[in-house]
Amino acid sequence: MTQPRTLDDALQTRNIPRTIDEWEELLDADGTHAVETDVGEMAFVEDDGQLHLHYAFDSLEAMKLVWHSMFDVLRPRILELGYPYLVIDLIEHPNRRWIEGLLDENDFEELGDWLEFTHNDIRDLDPPEIPEGLTMRRGTEDDHDAVIALEGAAYGDFRDGATATRSRLAEAGWLGVLERDGNLVAYALNSGVEQRHGTVLSCAVQPREQNRGIGKVILGAATYQLGSAGARSASLRVWPEIPRGARIAQAVGYRVGRRGIELRRDSDEAILAERRDDQRIRNMRVRFGGWR
Repeated sequence: MTQPRTLDDALQTRNIPRTIDEWEELLDADGTHAVETDVGEMAFVEDDGQLHLHYAFDSLEAMKLVWHSMFDVLRPRILELGYPYLVIDLIEHPNRRWIEGLLDENDFEELGDWLEFTHNDIRDLDPPEIPEGLTMRRGTEDDHDAVIALEGAAYGDFRDGATATRSRLAEAGWLGVLERDGNLVAYALNSGVEQRHGTVLSCAVQPREQNRGIGKVILGAATYQLGSAGARSASLRVWPEIPRGARIAQAVGYRVGRRGIELRRDSDEAILAERRDDQRIRNMRVRFGGWR
């Protein structure tokens, strides 16, 4: 850190609520690339198969003064590190409209709002009953390509992509798959258990198999697995624009927790330049189209 901080005056503006100790632990973690000033820090963090942007500043005014110069220092790392995009989450963020404008100036696009669902007592859950005709088993590396394809089909625009999913598959604590006649019908991917908490990293059902109760089965199995591995609580992220996700989570016993918004910035500068040109042309048409 460039100078000592106290709880009274530090980190008033953060993309995700954290204590000072949590923030400093993030800065010191492997896979963190940070730039620091006297008024705050900005960091790119390699985590969960994605490259995340995090920041913490002493005030909105300070952040406004140094944001662009700090982001310019870190920006080359996006392509160097080989990620297809940079992602940022805004959670419980004050003046959200203001920061979204700043992110827009730096080529971030809104992916969408999300909900975190939590289940605070999974110790004594019963395993779900597997429907007739389906087989549940633990997934293997041979299933990875099919899981990636299923994630893309089920999540559509909200998919995280092959790079992120392969990384999660490599580091996950558990992969479970449901099959019908040897074909993948659904899967769930869990983190390991830390401090008696686990995360369902991803969970999906083949589109043609949806609305048959299979989502509740696979999420129930994933939640049961976390409980059997020692977790007392579990969480997962749901996109409201995929409403069946929220319904299934609630049916398994999850309840809404934190809310946030995710934005992403493409790592391909040529694509970003083309996008800016297209936006400029559209803006000109809006401004001057009245006299045509």
